[in-house]
Amino acid sequence: MSMLSLMVGLLLGSMAVAASITLYRVNLRQSVDARETTQQDVESALAMQAVSSLVMQAGFGIRSVSGPSASADTDIVLLRNAQFVDGVGGRLQAELQSLLATSNGATVVGNALVWSWSPSAQLPDEVWCAGLVSVGGALLHLTPARCASAGTDWSAIDWQVQTIAATRTSSNTTSALAIGTVFSVDPNAGTCAPFSTQIGRGNTTGLVLRLTDFTSTAPTSSASSAERTRSFTSQVCLTNITR
Repeated sequence: MSMLSLMVGLLLGSMAVAASITLYRVNLRQSVDARETTQQDVESALAMQAVSSLVMQAGFGIRSVSGPSASADTDIVLLRNAQFVDGVGGRLQAELQSLLATSNGATVVGNALVWSWSPSAQLPDEVWCAGLVSVGGALLHLTPARCASAGTDWSAIDWQVQTIAATRTSSNTTSALAIGTVFSVDPNAGTCAPFSTQIGRGNTTGLVLRLTDFTSTAPTSSASSAERTRSFTSQVCLTNITR
């Protein structure tokens, strides 16, 4: 009887220890997932802020005899299915998307933007191009290079890149992180102006660019399946661009 009681006690103790270990692992996984989610949210917010600042450069200083002349599809182009011809960096190949109003009024989307600007209105022939591209889950800055215009040279420039947001990884092998950043423009959207006001802002015919960063994570339970995909969206009014 003593031996039987001992064996039953050992069995119950082992079950209690196993249950405790399982509970500890679940709590640890939830803690790691929460930390990773918070880190992703911070990275997405910082990336959107950086992108917004960079793309405001589009069309700056592009002038003609009659005044500012930067325009959509010439000094800023939206590209779909953009990728580098060889590795990361170098020339781009993509499908060019028109930013001008179309008959069906559909919003145009892409994974890359290229724009041109002039550092000085007194030097109209000094034009530079730069851009952004989202490939492989990473958001990259196409660093400035001399060009004629974004519309003519986006595929001819040997681009150098800087990483804004790297491909995100997770300790959870069931997670698929960083779908990427999507750029979209409604060609038939109304006019825009900085800080939601048109008073004293001059050109208010600029494009409204929407930046959306998608992140996908596997839910920790069926109850959290709605959190599988999250997105961060911001809008930028490109007041240097006319349509």
